[in-house]
Amino acid sequence: SPSHSCRYFLSLEDFEGAITVFGDGLEALGEKDRYLMLIGLAEANRHMEQHASCITYAQQALVLDRVDARAYGILGACALFANEPEKAVRALAKACQLDPQEPGHAHYLIMALRSNTAMEPAALLHEVSRLDIHKYDEFVIEAFDEFVHETKQRMQREEEL
Repeated sequence: SPSHSCRYFLSLEDFEGAITVFGDGLEALGEKDRYLMLIGLAEANRHMEQHASCITYAQQALVLDRVDARAYGILGACALFANEPEKAVRALAKACQLDPQEPGHAHYLIMALRSNTAMEPAALLHEVSRLDIHKYDEFVIEAFDEFVHETKQRMQREEEL
């Protein structure tokens, strides 16, 4: 099945092979299998650091399933590394909302907020305050605490100017 094919190639870390197989099979599949192939393509491109392709495939997958935290997480991570922090924040905030138990989404969201210099400090703090931080491991909590501290310092510096 397409789902098993996705997991097989990703488990082998044969991302080039995954991209070839997923791309070849994409058009011939029904909607559910097409969605799985798009997620597989997004994931494989993420591992290959092909961020623009990853973003494209994740967005196409989200057209088929608007409530999949995994697709939002992949989109957000790739947007972060493609230096698109606004897109990353939106996608990762949605991923955290849909799957508040996944620490990877929260960690990447904090990274995206940290890199988003266009957002005002108050807006950054508001966004990060939506996380139920006590559900996460010590690494996410530590990143959260550091981010809040840095952002409050930035607010104080800006108020002094």
